[in-house]
Amino acid sequence: SVTILLSTGAILLILILGDRTNKILFQARDNLEKKIEEREIHYRTIFRNSPLGLIRISKDGTIMDCNEKFIEIMESSRNELIGSSSLIQVNDKKMKKAIQKALSGNTAQYDGEYTSNTGATSRYLRVIFNPLKPGESPSEVIATLEDVSDMRKIEAAREENRNLLSSIIDNSTNLIYMKDLAGKYILVNNYYQKILKIRKEDVVNKNDYELFPKEIAETLVNNDREVLETRKSISIEETVLVEDQYLNFFSIKFPIFDTNGKITAVCGMSTNITKMKEVEKDLKNKIEELELFNKITIGRELKMIELKKEINGMLTQSGYSEKYDIADKND
Repeated sequence: SVTILLSTGAILLILILGDRTNKILFQARDNLEKKIEEREIHYRTIFRNSPLGLIRISKDGTIMDCNEKFIEIMESSRNELIGSSSLIQVNDKKMKKAIQKALSGNTAQYDGEYTSNTGATSRYLRVIFNPLKPGESPSEVIATLEDVSDMRKIEAAREENRNLLSSIIDNSTNLIYMKDLAGKYILVNNYYQKILKIRKEDVVNKNDYELFPKEIAETLVNNDREVLETRKSISIEETVLVEDQYLNFFSIKFPIFDTNGKITAVCGMSTNITKMKEVEKDLKNKIEELELFNKITIGRELKMIELKKEINGMLTQSGYSEKYDIADKND
C-alpha cells in the first residue's frame, strides 16, 4: 500500500514537473519565434529602405528579391525583375564575370557604367556581390548596388582641379615648395629643381639642414617658424648657396590650414632676385662714382673761379682791365 502511494506520488510529481517543463519550453519557443519575427521585420525594414540597391540572387542567377532602390536604379518594376536573369543577360562582360564569380562562392566587385533597360539613363554603378555561403558553388548571392555617378563627377572635377593646379605650379617661374610641420619638404615644383639644380627625389622628405649650410638652414627654419607661430604670411629676402654661388630670393611664406583651421603645412613662393640685386649693386657703385666725380668737378670749377678772381684783381690793381667775365658765376 505504501509502495503504491509512493509510486502514485512520484508519477504525479513527474506529471507536474513535465507540465511545467513543457510550459517553459513552449514559452521559450514562443519568445524565440517572436524574437526571430522581430528580427526578420527589422532586417526586412532595413532591406526595403536601404539607400543602396539590394538584391538576392538564386543559385541559377535569377533575382529572388530586391528593394525599391534597386528597382529605381534599374528603371524597371518588381514584377519585371523578380524571377528574371536581367543582370546576367546584360552585355557588360565585367558585370557577367563578377556575378559568375559570386555564384561560384567568391566575393566580387563591379565598377562600371550601366545603361538601364529602357536605354534612357546611364549610371556609374559600384556593385559588391557576396555569396551567402562562401566557398560553396553554386551559392545564393546578396548584392549591394550604389549609384556613384555624382561621386564620379565630383572626383573628376577634383582631378581636373588637381591637374590644373599642378600645371600652374610646375610651369611657374617662381620657386614653389611646401614643408610639413617637421620642416620636411613634401612638394617642390620644376622651377625649384631647375634653379637649385637638384632633383625632386633628393629634396622630398628632407629638411633644410640636409640641403643647405647650417647658417642658411637656420634662417630658413626661423622664417618658417614665424609663419607657424603667427599663423600669418610673411614676406622676406632669403639667400641660399647653390654650387658655390649665393642666390637671392624674395619669398612669400604662408600657412596651409585644414577644414578645422589647423595648420598642416607651410607653403612658400620665392622669386629669384639675384640679377636684380647685382644690378642694384652696380647701380649703387655707379652713383657713388658719379657723386665723387661730381664733387671733384665742382671743386675744380670753384678753384678756377677763385683763380680768375685773383687774376682780375691783380690786373685791376696794375691799371689793366679785367680779363675774365665771372660776374654771373659768383654762385
